[in-house]
Amino acid sequence: SGKAIKESSTALPSFSLPSGFYDGESIHLEINITDPESVIYYTLDGSLPTINSTVYEGPLTFKNKSNEENVLSNITGIVPKSNFTPSVKVNKANVIRAMAKLSDGTMTDVVSGIYFVGLDKDKLYGDNPVISIITDPANLFDYENGIYNLGKGYDDWIKEDPERADYDNYKVQANYSKKGKEGERPATIEYIPGNNRTAAFSHNLGLRLKGKGTRYQQQKSFKLISREEYGKKNINYELIPGNVRSDGQGLVNKYKVFNLRNGGNDSEFAKMRDNVIQDLAGNPFFETQQYDICVVYIDGEYWGLYNIYEEYNDHYIANNYDIDNKNVIVIKDYKVEAGEDNDIELFNELKKFLTETDMSIPRNYAKAQKIFDVEGYAWYSAMYVYLYVFDGWYFGGNWAMWRAREADPSVPKADGKWRMMMYDTEYSTDFKRMFINALCDVKNIIYNGEKTNEAIHKLTEMIAPLSEEHILRNGPTWALDYPEPVFRDQVKKFVVWMNHRQEVFMSQIEKDFNFKPAVNVTITSNNFKKGGFVVNNGWTKFEEEYQGEYFTENMIEVTAKPAKGRRIRSWRLNNCRYVKQKSNTVSFYPRKGCTVTIDFK
Repeated sequence: SGKAIKESSTALPSFSLPSGFYDGESIHLEINITDPESVIYYTLDGSLPTINSTVYEGPLTFKNKSNEENVLSNITGIVPKSNFTPSVKVNKANVIRAMAKLSDGTMTDVVSGIYFVGLDKDKLYGDNPVISIITDPANLFDYENGIYNLGKGYDDWIKEDPERADYDNYKVQANYSKKGKEGERPATIEYIPGNNRTAAFSHNLGLRLKGKGTRYQQQKSFKLISREEYGKKNINYELIPGNVRSDGQGLVNKYKVFNLRNGGNDSEFAKMRDNVIQDLAGNPFFETQQYDICVVYIDGEYWGLYNIYEEYNDHYIANNYDIDNKNVIVIKDYKVEAGEDNDIELFNELKKFLTETDMSIPRNYAKAQKIFDVEGYAWYSAMYVYLYVFDGWYFGGNWAMWRAREADPSVPKADGKWRMMMYDTEYSTDFKRMFINALCDVKNIIYNGEKTNEAIHKLTEMIAPLSEEHILRNGPTWALDYPEPVFRDQVKKFVVWMNHRQEVFMSQIEKDFNFKPAVNVTITSNNFKKGGFVVNNGWTKFEEEYQGEYFTENMIEVTAKPAKGRRIRSWRLNNCRYVKQKSNTVSFYPRKGCTVTIDFK
């Protein structure tokens, strides 16, 4: 019964209607099969059919189930110290799973479907996709083998030391703590695109919980893994619309693993912090995760808002760079996530070199640049410092980095350099300058107030119409009386925090490096139709006047980008201490009232 659905099989049961949303009070569903002597068995609760299940004898009538009592949503024992269940009847759909015993006595694989009857998808969810997860409820909620609940794992843990009952939730061990294959259960997903009412694909895969702290939340995150043992090795679909490959060569249209994330530490608040941060941080130096907002149903019951995220692993690198996944090493939290066990030695060699070598010596720093993406490290570090990420690398929490084991000169980033790794080291002069400028540019460019507020506003208008249904299903309890106003209030707090970082960040750098107060720098062009510029080796090309704050003690760079057929006539620097010009790049120390004008011809 755990076998995959084989598309090539002619003996599978099939449904007369595709999974999806249907108007009206009811629909009639037939189950067909080519073997006239076969017997079809089916279930309507997500469990796998057996020969003891209901025998199909004729068309089934499905209606809107939303007024029926909650089933899975009413299960308690999901988190410690809480028995929260929704006070409303959640929206529901009809799920069906069927298999057949053929005339030769063999059993077919299981097919699954979901039917939303009388629910207006456009009104409820707009252009957001809907993902249905169908799995035997026991896989999630069984006392011994469930992965979504406290269960036996929690009771056994408490028996070892009854005082643990008073522990904070993040310390608790329970059924939901299971990881790896031990915590993986078979499931089927049906994906209904935002611009359609019927499913684009159905896929059998492995279902796990995802994350650390989110496991003890009411709404938990999922990792979904394609494996040949369930069916296909990959989902061949543009699961995240507009997700451009990291090498810029088209869209990602193949996923081995993806995550359904509940919002992480922001799950019960604005539910968008990571989305905004990832949106604005896209860059050519280190990986950022693309996402799409979606609605999830589990065994036909509304489960809440989620974000579809890519998973960092060897297949992610392979799908984004055309690097053989067998040649990829991924290290997460000091462990080999992908690769061979002895790859940890390569990581340890790098760690030892960076932490025990004096990087102020030029030859040591030059060696570091050959084995480690120093510039990407500067940008990544600067963003974490600006955002004050508590569970990032500075605080010993989540981080990931990768490299190609064997260099491949035909692929730009398969050069064998480690990327995205953070350690405290002695600064070289060059790195210190690069890092300080990255700090300034994170504040001035990446998370500047206007751009950040626009990104937050855009996501607010996407999530707000969905917030009431989500909060009534998942809580928190203090938000139940005024769900959408509470959501908007949490967004305002996020805006205030981001704006406050804009106000205080430069003074913090000033204190850390014993600098004088930052000065405003203006960079412009005589005619932006003739060319623009880039600041400090960044990736944003400016085609209008730019203003940002920098420090008089730290040299900055501006690179001119002439339009096709244009050249640089001259540079005009006022209140700046000129250092050098190399090709189209000018280096200088700013002073109060610093302006740089590029004269194109």
